[in-house]
Amino acid sequence: MNLSLSYYTSLRSCVAVVWMIGMAAAGFGQTQIAHFVSPSYPPLARQARIAGKVTLSVRVEKDGSVVGNSDKEPAHPLLSQWAKASIREWKFQPTDHASELSVEFYYGFSGDTRDENPKTVVKVDFETAAIRVFITTDPARNTDH
Repeated sequence: MNLSLSYYTSLRSCVAVVWMIGMAAAGFGQTQIAHFVSPSYPPLARQARIAGKVTLSVRVEKDGSVVGNSDKEPAHPLLSQWAKASIREWKFQPTDHASELSVEFYYGFSGDTRDENPKTVVKVDFETAAIRVFITTDPARNTDH
Protein backbone atom coordinates (compact mmCIF):
# COMPACT_ATOMS: atom_id res chain seq x y z
CA MET A 1 0.00 0.00 0.00
CA ASN A 2 2.81 2.43 0.81
CA LEU A 3 4.41 1.67 -2.53
CA SER A 4 1.32 2.70 -4.48
CA LEU A 5 0.89 5.85 -2.37
CA SER A 6 4.54 6.76 -3.01
CA TYR A 7 4.09 6.12 -6.73
CA TYR A 8 0.95 8.27 -6.81
CA THR A 9 2.71 11.16 -4.98
CA SER A 10 5.67 10.99 -7.37
CA LEU A 11 3.39 10.91 -10.41
CA ARG A 12 1.41 13.89 -9.10
CA SER A 13 4.65 15.84 -8.54
CA CYS A 14 5.82 15.08 -12.09
CA VAL A 15 2.52 16.26 -13.54
CA ALA A 16 2.76 19.49 -11.52
CA VAL A 17 6.32 20.13 -12.76
CA VAL A 18 5.35 19.48 -16.40
CA TRP A 19 2.37 21.84 -16.01
CA MET A 20 4.59 24.60 -14.56
CA ILE A 21 7.14 24.19 -17.35
CA GLY A 22 4.34 24.40 -19.91
CA MET A 23 2.96 27.57 -18.37
CA ALA A 24 6.42 29.16 -18.31
CA ALA A 25 7.02 28.24 -21.94
CA ALA A 26 3.68 29.74 -22.94
CA GLY A 27 4.56 33.01 -21.17
CA PHE A 28 1.76 32.54 -18.62
CA GLY A 29 1.92 35.36 -16.12
CA GLN A 30 4.85 37.05 -17.84
CA THR A 31 4.84 40.56 -19.21
CA GLN A 32 5.77 40.42 -22.91
CA ILE A 33 7.94 43.13 -24.45
CA ALA A 34 6.46 45.01 -27.43
CA HIS A 35 9.18 47.62 -28.11
CA PHE A 36 12.79 47.04 -27.07
CA VAL A 37 15.40 49.76 -27.33
CA SER A 38 18.88 48.27 -27.24
CA PRO A 39 20.98 49.85 -24.47
CA SER A 40 24.49 51.11 -25.11
CA TYR A 41 27.55 51.12 -22.87
CA PRO A 42 27.96 54.40 -20.95
CA PRO A 43 30.91 56.20 -22.62
CA LEU A 44 32.33 57.42 -19.31
CA ALA A 45 32.09 53.90 -17.82
CA ARG A 46 33.88 52.52 -20.87
CA GLN A 47 36.66 55.10 -20.50
CA ALA A 48 37.03 54.37 -16.77
CA ARG A 49 36.67 50.59 -17.37
CA ILE A 50 33.68 50.29 -15.07
CA ALA A 51 31.84 46.99 -15.37
CA GLY A 52 29.17 45.38 -13.23
CA LYS A 53 25.62 44.22 -12.76
CA VAL A 54 22.52 46.38 -12.32
CA THR A 55 19.30 44.75 -11.13
CA LEU A 56 16.17 46.84 -11.44
CA SER A 57 12.63 46.37 -10.24
CA VAL A 58 10.44 47.69 -13.06
CA ARG A 59 6.79 48.72 -12.73
CA VAL A 60 4.68 48.27 -15.87
CA GLU A 61 1.16 49.73 -16.18
CA LYS A 62 -1.77 47.91 -17.81
CA ASP A 63 -1.17 49.81 -21.06
CA GLY A 64 2.41 48.46 -21.22
CA SER A 65 4.19 51.68 -20.31
CA VAL A 66 7.08 51.67 -17.86
CA VAL A 67 6.12 53.98 -14.99
CA GLY A 68 8.90 53.34 -12.53
CA ASN A 69 12.10 51.52 -11.83
CA SER A 70 14.38 51.23 -8.84
CA ASP A 71 17.58 49.45 -7.88
CA LYS A 72 16.94 46.05 -6.29
CA GLU A 73 20.56 45.85 -5.09
CA PRO A 74 23.52 48.26 -4.94
CA ALA A 75 25.22 48.99 -8.28
CA HIS A 76 27.64 51.53 -9.70
CA PRO A 77 25.62 54.79 -10.03
CA LEU A 78 26.76 55.44 -13.61
CA LEU A 79 25.68 51.97 -14.78
CA SER A 80 22.43 52.19 -12.83
CA GLN A 81 21.56 55.59 -14.31
CA TRP A 82 22.24 54.31 -17.84
CA ALA A 83 20.14 51.15 -17.31
CA LYS A 84 17.21 53.17 -15.94
CA ALA A 85 17.32 55.53 -18.92
CA SER A 86 17.26 52.56 -21.29
CA ILE A 87 14.28 50.91 -19.55
CA ARG A 88 12.17 54.09 -19.81
CA GLU A 89 12.17 53.66 -23.60
CA TRP A 90 10.81 50.10 -23.51
CA LYS A 91 7.14 49.27 -24.07
CA PHE A 92 5.37 46.06 -23.05
CA GLN A 93 2.25 44.34 -24.38
CA PRO A 94 -0.92 45.65 -22.68
CA THR A 95 -2.41 43.34 -20.05
CA ASP A 96 -5.43 43.40 -17.75
CA HIS A 97 -3.29 44.34 -14.73
CA ALA A 98 -0.19 46.33 -13.78
CA SER A 99 2.88 44.25 -13.04
CA GLU A 100 6.34 44.40 -11.59
CA LEU A 101 9.27 42.57 -13.07
CA SER A 102 12.99 42.23 -12.59
CA VAL A 103 15.51 43.30 -15.24
CA GLU A 104 19.23 42.52 -14.90
CA PHE A 105 21.84 44.43 -16.90
CA TYR A 106 25.35 42.95 -17.13
CA TYR A 107 27.97 45.44 -18.32
CA GLY A 108 31.34 43.95 -19.31
CA PHE A 109 34.34 44.19 -21.62
CA SER A 110 35.69 42.14 -24.50
CA GLY A 111 39.39 41.41 -24.95
CA ASP A 112 40.02 44.08 -27.62
CA THR A 113 40.88 47.70 -26.86
CA ARG A 114 39.94 50.64 -29.09
CA ASP A 115 39.91 54.37 -28.63
CA GLU A 116 37.36 55.02 -31.38
CA ASN A 117 34.34 53.15 -32.70
CA PRO A 118 34.14 50.50 -30.00
CA LYS A 119 32.31 47.34 -30.94
CA THR A 120 29.39 46.86 -28.57
CA VAL A 121 27.35 43.67 -28.47
CA VAL A 122 23.95 43.43 -26.76
CA LYS A 123 22.31 40.08 -26.04
CA VAL A 124 18.95 39.74 -24.32
CA ASP A 125 17.37 36.76 -22.60
CA PHE A 126 13.58 37.11 -22.32
CA GLU A 127 13.07 33.42 -21.45
CA THR A 128 13.88 33.63 -17.73
CA ALA A 129 11.91 34.98 -14.78
CA ALA A 130 14.02 38.16 -14.95
CA ILE A 131 14.83 39.80 -18.28
CA ARG A 132 18.61 39.64 -18.63
CA VAL A 133 20.49 42.14 -20.81
CA PHE A 134 24.19 41.59 -21.54
CA ILE A 135 26.15 44.60 -22.86
CA THR A 136 29.76 43.95 -23.85
CA THR A 137 32.10 46.52 -25.38
CA ASP A 138 35.76 47.08 -26.21
CA PRO A 139 37.55 48.93 -23.40
CA ALA A 140 39.36 52.18 -24.19
CA ARG A 141 43.15 52.02 -24.30
CA ASN A 142 44.80 53.09 -21.07
CA THR A 143 46.88 56.15 -21.99
CA ASP A 144 48.45 56.57 -18.52
CA HIS A 145 51.52 54.44 -19.37
